[in-house]
Amino acid sequence: MAIRYDWGDGHATDWSEFVHSEAVVRSSHAWDSVGIYEVRAQAQDSRGNLSAWSVPCSVRVRPLSGTLVWKYATGGSITGSSPAVADDGTIFVGAGETLHAVRPDGNASWTFATGGATTSPAIGPDGTVLFGSADSHLYAVNPDGTMKWKYSAGSVITSSPAVADDGTIFFGTNSGWVYSLSTGGAKRWGFRAGASVVSSPAIRPDGTICFGSYDNRFYVLNLDGSQQWQYGTGGDVRCSPGFDTRGNVHVGSDDRYLRALTIGVGRRWAFKAGGSIRSSPAIGPDNVVYVGSRDDRLYAVNPDGFERWSFLTGGDVLSSPAIGADGMVYFGSDDGNVYALDAGGSLRWSFATGGLIQASPAIGPDEILYVGSADGCLYAIYCSSPLADAPWPKFHRDLKNTGRAN
Repeated sequence: MAIRYDWGDGHATDWSEFVHSEAVVRSSHAWDSVGIYEVRAQAQDSRGNLSAWSVPCSVRVRPLSGTLVWKYATGGSITGSSPAVADDGTIFVGAGETLHAVRPDGNASWTFATGGATTSPAIGPDGTVLFGSADSHLYAVNPDGTMKWKYSAGSVITSSPAVADDGTIFFGTNSGWVYSLSTGGAKRWGFRAGASVVSSPAIRPDGTICFGSYDNRFYVLNLDGSQQWQYGTGGDVRCSPGFDTRGNVHVGSDDRYLRALTIGVGRRWAFKAGGSIRSSPAIGPDNVVYVGSRDDRLYAVNPDGFERWSFLTGGDVLSSPAIGADGMVYFGSDDGNVYALDAGGSLRWSFATGGLIQASPAIGPDEILYVGSADGCLYAIYCSSPLADAPWPKFHRDLKNTGRAN
């Protein structure tokens, strides 16, 4: 008999030579685009009689890691806004004064304009998209792009909101106030730190709220907004904190130190980088901490506070890293590149954009890395695995940017 294959993309092989019935007939094919293809085979005997086509075998064709899937031009610079990804795959990102909702295929769903630069968005339990603006308002936008409500904070908002599991919202302002709002946008309480709060709050498992301030302090607040604890650093605390599996909090400072703190007790260890730390830490399943510095490096720090490795880029690393389920670490640099490093710190690939990258990437369940650049584009890059199941695998922990620990 002879065999031929149908590759499911409109191409098929010629008939093979005639072989005996137990022989293996091999063939190969290269598909031109990604997708799922139904491959099947058919046999022919020496008299020309044809068999039915075989039951199809599904073959999924993936792009190479580091391959651009699409890019979306926003018309504004993406610097301080890290994307959030909704359950339906919609990607939300701020560019200049506008929030963009982008479908998983890279086309615009809607845009929402404000009067100032926007923060990273967060997605509430009911799908509401929450974000701050330099126009001094915190916005709540429905999933269809219509405004639900806005809250006037009386000061520029650079801090991205955190969202509790009941929908309660927490954010800081450049005047030093940290506010808690209800799901309807009503003020629950306000707490004033000693200076600006651009650090995006993080929520502990017990519901208490953690953040840093330009007054060189790290704060922990109770559920009613009263202060539970504070810790002094030697520099501004601009980044958002992250938690490990033991409940310790990790936070960087302009004094070049990454600190691991036990709430209510004090410092467990301090690691000194070569430059100030404004990148928020990401923490892997093994409690290794990954953080960028203004010395152009990304650092991997062991759970005991000692350096595991560092990787040198061509610019400051303000972008917070994201960790893949396969152990890969992804981040951007002011040199305009997205970097993919393996767990040992070796470069696997890099992707050049047209501007510096200070925003943090997100990894969707479709194994796509989403990252914005100052060139005004949101990039979708294939990265081969979803987000890691880790205590704090990216900026604000999860794809919805809730800032909420498990």
